[in-house]
Amino acid sequence: MTAGGRERPVVRRILVGRDLSGRQAAFDRLAALADLPAGAVRNLDALFDVLRTDAPGPFEIVWRHGGGSGLDAVLGVLQDVAAERNDVRIVIEAAGAPFAEDGTRMRFTDKTVIVTGAAQGIGRACIEAFAAEGARVVIADVDAGQGERLASELRDRGTRALFHATDVGDKAAVVAMVEAARKFGGGIDVLVNNAGIIRAGDFLDLDEADFDTVLRVNLKGAFLCSQAVARVMVAEGKAGAIVNMSSVNAVLAIPNQTPYNVSKGGLNQLTNVTALALADKGIRVNGVGPGSIMTDMLKTIMVDQAARAKVLARTPLGRCGEPDEVARVVLFLASDDAAYVTGQTVYIDGGRLGLNYTVPVPD
Repeated sequence: MTAGGRERPVVRRILVGRDLSGRQAAFDRLAALADLPAGAVRNLDALFDVLRTDAPGPFEIVWRHGGGSGLDAVLGVLQDVAAERNDVRIVIEAAGAPFAEDGTRMRFTDKTVIVTGAAQGIGRACIEAFAAEGARVVIADVDAGQGERLASELRDRGTRALFHATDVGDKAAVVAMVEAARKFGGGIDVLVNNAGIIRAGDFLDLDEADFDTVLRVNLKGAFLCSQAVARVMVAEGKAGAIVNMSSVNAVLAIPNQTPYNVSKGGLNQLTNVTALALADKGIRVNGVGPGSIMTDMLKTIMVDQAARAKVLARTPLGRCGEPDEVARVVLFLASDDAAYVTGQTVYIDGGRLGLNYTVPVPD
């Protein structure tokens, strides 16, 4: 009540900005102020007219604004409307990363993230890191048992998580997974192409089928997933990020790992070409190249002292990396912290790529 006993007008408050998929979504939300149906406002001139004359005030529009949102022109119209009406207030909130109570940065709140090959190892570490920063996560893997268990664990912690059984080398399976992710999350913001396999063998004896199998998953799979996700991002008018899991073996070579080395070298070039092809769409593409990371596979190797010495002799930092150390770099490249980074591959290798000698290993 006012001092004179009259009721104070109710301020209609509406949030607009980064959570919207594009300009039309902003039009529809703002047209609702004037009790107009979705689709009634189709351009900026119409938006200006509606808000200037038809929307009953007073109202407050809170614009959660940030670089890359693609909605700057709409914000300009809102500010023009506010200049004409004394019952309209525009509040611009920074779109930086908020923090959780424990101090964790929450860079992916309300964002949908797909990680392939996510049921274990580095992929799982990435999923858990994205979930810790507020993301809705989609676990794409051929291992239904581990994938479902991970999704269930995350849901028990309060994360929105979906497992989708996916063979990344099969186009129909990839399209189905991406569509399920889009429906689950209301869009897609980040893709991490992590799925990968190894087939070892002497070059002279290497089977053609093994070569084809590795490239089908490691390289073709990344292509199929990137294309399907990018098409969704472009259709929705959303900026986004793709991170490809490469390897130091995209540059270095192990003689009995021909298909793996070739697939990772190809993945680096896929990173380059897609970064260029998608730059004008607001989609950034980068790669991460791990060295010796303490996954379950490497743990089995490191129990052998000779193998351990060989691994550490090529690592200047003198230790293996951990999956969560890779995940932290993936999250950086997927976040707005890396908004001006695209077409790059960052190597997480303890200094291995720069080494042209071996280092002593303590017993």
